[in-house]
Amino acid sequence: MKRFPLKRQLIILECIIVALCIAIPVATFAKSSSGEPHQPVIASKVTQYTDPATGRASAEAALVTGGPLTSGKPVHGVVSTPDGVSYTFTAKVGKHVTLAITNPLVSPTGTSLQMHVYNSSGNEDANWVYINTSPTEIDFTPTSTEAGTTTVVISPYNFETTGSFTLTYTAG
Repeated sequence: MKRFPLKRQLIILECIIVALCIAIPVATFAKSSSGEPHQPVIASKVTQYTDPATGRASAEAALVTGGPLTSGKPVHGVVSTPDGVSYTFTAKVGKHVTLAITNPLVSPTGTSLQMHVYNSSGNEDANWVYINTSPTEIDFTPTSTEAGTTTVVISPYNFETTGSFTLTYTAG
């Protein structure tokens, strides 16, 4: 098998980055058939760098921001990067929270995604769950230390896992 020279690898990497620069704005302004804006499903930041010791070019994607959650309004999410996707909501003291995952689809078969919930201090608010082929959920009632801006992160449990899901946040 013949290896591509470094120059050709860099050209291929640059073509991928240019394609992402075109796809990100298109995905950002796309609308569904119902007129609702789509959430971007690809990373909004790609960093390219070359290792000075080896001369190898690399690129890495940052965490995708899915945006704010509204109680009772389901959102469709996609995990396509190793860091996953994050959503936020405001937790209120004593107001029960349910984060329900339905319609999960993960690939390759036999792998899982994971869902974690963090408060504004970066501490987990509840036990995390696996996401594979069955619906699942996280339930908790925020305490005074858990109230405030809360972040839900859905990411691969297995390194190579990608997937999609419907996330419904319910408060009350």
